[in-house]
Amino acid sequence: MARGKTDGLERYTTASREALERAARLTHRLLAFSRRQALQLGRIEPDTLMRGMEELIRRTIGPAIRLEMRLEDGKWPVLS
Repeated sequence: MARGKTDGLERYTTASREALERAARLTHRLLAFSRRQALQLGRIEPDTLMRGMEELIRRTIGPAIRLEMRLEDGKWPVLS
């Protein structure tokens, strides 16, 4: 941004917001566990979750590693 380049900025802000939301959920769970409180169960679609984390995973592993994701919505929902 300091160089005036804003291409892809929305993609990065969206990924940041999603990462913050995941961190908040994890923090909530850790705090509930530490207080021995029961967690509320909720349905999770693993493929949807992975699709939302794809950009973060790609940036983490770097360009030297090829990531291939084969996802299908609606398969194997789980309770978390």
